[in-house]
Amino acid sequence: MNNFLDNAIKIAHLIHKTETDKLGKPYILHPLQVMNSPLLKTDEEKAVGVLHDTVESNPNAIILLRVMRIPEVVIEAVQLLTRDLND
Repeated sequence: MNNFLDNAIKIAHLIHKTETDKLGKPYILHPLQVMNSPLLKTDEEKAVGVLHDTVESNPNAIILLRVMRIPEVVIEAVQLLTRDLND
């Protein structure tokens, strides 16, 4: 596993650590499930999967992604998947 994928998982855990889903389960289980989808093959795709909800949970996540050296292509994909909270 690439270092940036390890960092992506750590960031997702950090950002989602206090969140729960509608059933009261730890929210982090959802991004981990997405990351482990057989449709996501590359480490970049897996990183996008695990990070896909981080910016909605914490608008400052983009800064953290850059500090933790997540590849820009992953950051751009996460931004494209992020729902605009102002809509």
